[in-house]
Amino acid sequence: MDASKASKRSSELGFVLSLAAFLVNGILCWYRESRLHRMILAFARFSKRLFFGSRILEFIRRKESATRVLTESRAGRMLTGSFRGLAGCACRMGKPLQFSLAGRLAHAAVKEFSVVLGLYVLLQTAIPHQFWYNGVSLGLALVVLSLYLFKCGMEKDQELDPLRLDTALLLFMLTGALCAVTSLVLRDSVRIYVLNLIPIAIVLVMVNALRSSRDFRIFTGFLLTGTVIASLYGFFQYAMGIEVDETLVDTLVSGSIRRLFSTMGNPNNYAEYLLLCLPFFAASFLNAKTVRTKLLVGFLALLPLGNLYLTSSRSSWLGLVVAACVFLFITERRLLPVLLLAGAGLVPLLPASILQRLGTIGRDSSSTYRLKIWDGSLRLLRDYWLTGIGQGPAPFMALFPNYSTLRGVVHSHMLPLQIWIETGISGFLAFVWMMGRLVKKTLAHAFSGADRERTVLMAAALSGLAGLIFTGSFEYVWFYPRVMGMFWIVTGFLMALLGGDRKHAAN
Repeated sequence: MDASKASKRSSELGFVLSLAAFLVNGILCWYRESRLHRMILAFARFSKRLFFGSRILEFIRRKESATRVLTESRAGRMLTGSFRGLAGCACRMGKPLQFSLAGRLAHAAVKEFSVVLGLYVLLQTAIPHQFWYNGVSLGLALVVLSLYLFKCGMEKDQELDPLRLDTALLLFMLTGALCAVTSLVLRDSVRIYVLNLIPIAIVLVMVNALRSSRDFRIFTGFLLTGTVIASLYGFFQYAMGIEVDETLVDTLVSGSIRRLFSTMGNPNNYAEYLLLCLPFFAASFLNAKTVRTKLLVGFLALLPLGNLYLTSSRSSWLGLVVAACVFLFITERRLLPVLLLAGAGLVPLLPASILQRLGTIGRDSSSTYRLKIWDGSLRLLRDYWLTGIGQGPAPFMALFPNYSTLRGVVHSHMLPLQIWIETGISGFLAFVWMMGRLVKKTLAHAFSGADRERTVLMAAALSGLAGLIFTGSFEYVWFYPRVMGMFWIVTGFLMALLGGDRKHAAN
């Protein structure tokens, strides 16, 4: 009896699947012959001709000259020489250890330096907020830098070349240094500038140490592992119970929402951190060689996605949409219109909690508070647009009350605006130039059709940065040091990818 029921259910299921396949095939056949398909195809061909025959593509493919000018300049040679001298000191210190047991063990530990860098990112992601402070960040960065100098001393082909950093990044850091020493509150600005140098030191190591596709895969694996650990901790935290924080939620408009923050101490900071990491799950999915690996990566990606949903961070939700569009534009441009149409069609089907949360934009106290801060910040910028006021909350808090009735405001709640206020027009333009160069170089590599695996990883890095910068239009995303650190780590990863395999480039 049971066997006959099972057979009947199997035949019913087969009929349903056959009917569904028939309907899907019929819809596809109708679409291929429809006017809508012809219109979309004609628009796609027109867009392709417009773009690929335009000056935009010509500009993207044009080779850069700024790096060559800096390399051949006296300042560039002095900068490179100073770092080579530092590496030479490490070499002389490392020679007595070369043939000792301790030296061989240490050399074996740093042979795969992508593992060291990956562990750094994993620890930065997974250590809970209550155990993390700026001293931990500084200590870990010094360990990484010291280990790489030791590696330079033990291996002749290793180098610490500062000119492998993007030219615009060097200019941005130089401008920041000048603004720090001329700040209205010297001590605080110098302190913040030193904190900013910590992730830049890691970027310097990354662009010199990460060379091969194997290095990039190992580093990406550690990044994903750290994100998964933080996501599991976030679900555990949510299950144990999170109290409603009325300083983060307008309960009169949004209701009693429990916002997840995992290892970052604040739901907005955690959402911004996830926004930088999530595109690497998509990249790993596309680069996976087997179906089993794709299924595993797809399943693991659900964990940070679930965490991002539970943060209730509206700006980061929208930032993820921006990141997805950038990622698809670089990797699968043909699917971008499908994504946009599908996204528009799925909006009414979103959970009521998401629609309610998005519907509070512009109506809750958080939105109105930001508008008042932006108004005062723009007034402040009118007086200091040229020179800036210096980095850190102290200069901003000292001047902001002169331009607004609000008190206790520590930043402008907008990344581009805060960069301009702190570092003046030169720092702002240097940052815009740096991001523009990264976009240009990434698109040039993508359109060349070379090295698909590397292109996908570039798309992940650039889309994460694009999503975070979009979120930075509503938040000052660099206020929390770990988010700022991850921003520069992803930037350094992209710069290392653009540098390419050293041996391959030499050939």
